[in-house]
Amino acid sequence: MRNKKGSHVGMVLSFTLFIVFLIFVYAIVGSPVRTQKQNENLFENIQDEIIAETTSKIYTARAYDDINMGGCIEINNTGNEFSNVDVIVRNSSEEIGAEINGDVAYIEGGKGFMKIYYSDNYFEEETSFSGTGCVRIDIDSVSEEERILEDKILILLDEMKNNYSLVKEKFGIDGTVDFHLEFVYENGTKIRGSEFNEELKREIFAIRFNINYLAENAEEKIGEFIVRTW
Repeated sequence: MRNKKGSHVGMVLSFTLFIVFLIFVYAIVGSPVRTQKQNENLFENIQDEIIAETTSKIYTARAYDDINMGGCIEINNTGNEFSNVDVIVRNSSEEIGAEINGDVAYIEGGKGFMKIYYSDNYFEEETSFSGTGCVRIDIDSVSEEERILEDKILILLDEMKNNYSLVKEKFGIDGTVDFHLEFVYENGTKIRGSEFNEELKREIFAIRFNINYLAENAEEKIGEFIVRTW
């Protein structure tokens, strides 16, 4: 009888130790699984917020002129909702001199196929324009687009540098989580939203994602965001 009782106590003890072992394993293995899932959701949210903050509506008109070489052309502006409309024009290889005056855009002539970008003062012209006696031509097509703009990328990074807590609140990030943004141009130049200590002792999670954007001169570019959380 004593042996049977001892055997029963041993089984209970073994079962208790087994349960304790499972709890220990879950604490070691299960927690990182939850943390990984939480970080995936966090990164997805941050990426969505970055895209929303850096995207703006623009209008793109398309026209063709290879006749008025050395002269200039004029086109009627597209209907838009901008309070401070500006215009910048490009063909396949360069920026074309242009300016806007009232309801008319004046553009250097003879440049073949061109795209005329209208925005709410987000572009920065690098090519000056001077011309008189411009010839009126028609627009081939107009499209309303949502595009990521370099100007808005720089605004976001500057806002994060100067008011980090406001950006966290805007992104809906929990107060216990810290994050850092960095933008990398095609040539490797980096712009950080704030200073980042590479020697942080805490575990840091990071993702990278590429974006297509319009530079301040309306050139099509590819850049990369790096997001770090800890």
